[in-house]
Amino acid sequence: MDLSVIVNPSTGPGRAVDPNYVQAINRLVDAGASLFGYIDSNYGQRSLDLMRKDVDGYLALYPRIAHGYFLDLVPSAGDSADIATYSALYTYIQSKDSALRVIGNPGVRCASLSGPPGLGYRGHVRELRSELRRLRARRLCLAL
Repeated sequence: MDLSVIVNPSTGPGRAVDPNYVQAINRLVDAGASLFGYIDSNYGQRSLDLMRKDVDGYLALYPRIAHGYFLDLVPSAGDSADIATYSALYTYIQSKDSALRVIGNPGVRCASLSGPPGLGYRGHVRELRSELRRLRARRLCLAL
């Protein structure tokens, strides 16, 4: 099973290195997990500059988070300003390393999407295990 982990030390990278996170990150990377830095976008209300600072903060404080970023609370029905902001953030992330992936989570179920619940699963662990078996999931994403 592939393991992807969202790392969220302080609703973003925080201002200083947390040694507990460094230890957990090192263990996960050594075990082959893909790590993604958590960035809160507050449904498009958070400024592009602050989100760029989060990207830079992860790179400076937790350089072993090498797979990309998890953008939480993106608008589910973005207008042109939202699209421009997230496009600029994506371009900024790609300028750091073109191999970085970007995952967007609207924080709500999008009316235009169908299928099983994806990121942001909230429920009992037994229910999650049952759902993963039902879907024959081979990939799992966890939040740390």
